[in-house]
Amino acid sequence: MTHVNSSMIDETDLEVASNVGEPWTRVHRRVWECSGAIVDLGCASWDWSQRFFGKKRVLGADPFETAPSVVGVELWKGAVTASSGEVRIHPNGHGSSTRFGATEQTTLVQAITLDALLLRHAITDIAVLKLNVEGSEIEILMTLPERLFDRVDQ
Repeated sequence: MTHVNSSMIDETDLEVASNVGEPWTRVHRRVWECSGAIVDLGCASWDWSQRFFGKKRVLGADPFETAPSVVGVELWKGAVTASSGEVRIHPNGHGSSTRFGATEQTTLVQAITLDALLLRHAITDIAVLKLNVEGSEIEILMTLPERLFDRVDQ
């Protein structure tokens, strides 16, 4: 994978990645040339990654989402966390969090590491890794094996 220093990126090379017009979710246009998959962690509603449907392989992970009937789009119905096993998730309407203690409102879901998820779905290269996992982004990235960083383009 070729990594680009962000100071060398021309703004005209960036495009909004979301169908819902979120200007902060931009990707470099080389996404279309990269052979890697789109990995969407926290793919609720598929609103971010649906623009890639039918054009790129897309893997989403979300404990509360349903798989779309689109060729090349896969769903792992669980949470991606720093360790595999089970976690209690509190769904709050717009997202979910593992930061709450067990209550009647929490749901027990399967958890998997990003490394294990990629292995399970035979993904070797990632064109874009999108993380929206309700505050667990840093923990996931901090526990990611160094060798995986070289497999992520954006």
